[in-house]
Amino acid sequence: DERQRSSLPACLRHQWFEIAQERAAKPMDPNAMRQLAERARKSHVHKALRALFATQLQGLELSNFKDVWQEIDKDNSGNIDKNEFVSYMVRQGMGPLEAGDLFHAADLSSDGSINFNEFVGILFDPLANEAELQQHILGVFRKIDCDSSGEISFVEMCALFGPTMSQQVILEIFQDMDTDKSGTISLHEFMSFVKTL
Repeated sequence: DERQRSSLPACLRHQWFEIAQERAAKPMDPNAMRQLAERARKSHVHKALRALFATQLQGLELSNFKDVWQEIDKDNSGNIDKNEFVSYMVRQGMGPLEAGDLFHAADLSSDGSINFNEFVGILFDPLANEAELQQHILGVFRKIDCDSSGEISFVEMCALFGPTMSQQVILEIFQDMDTDKSGTISLHEFMSFVKTL
């Protein structure tokens, strides 16, 4: 009987709708959003710098990574896909979710596979040896310092990150590194920044 049905306004006042409104997504705190954006920005820089560190490794260090690479790259494709990577990391004792997250962190090109430099970059431990770390940082610094001036200019930073980052983000990172506000990044400033990543 239609007369026994509740009216639309009465239905909208029902307890179920009140609960649904209470549980509705609340906007995030603006401070938290800024911190997440900062973390994402630094994360991109961190990954790019780790990839540059990977190109600096030589000899025995690189040989160890090649041995692991060959064990993971079962199909000898020259790239590691997510299944190969996760399978190996799980065998090493890592959880599958963490291994998947690590894979995505390593996949700088976002093409669904990891090349050798991306692989080394994610597994390279910059805290392993302070003397080696300083040598690697110096090598990366020299790569970025294209004109060999002993300082990194904003133009050189743009050349490094330009294809993957907006100029505004590059400028913010550059200003974070340029602690003395000289308009260039010295080796000391670069080392200090890298050690905070």
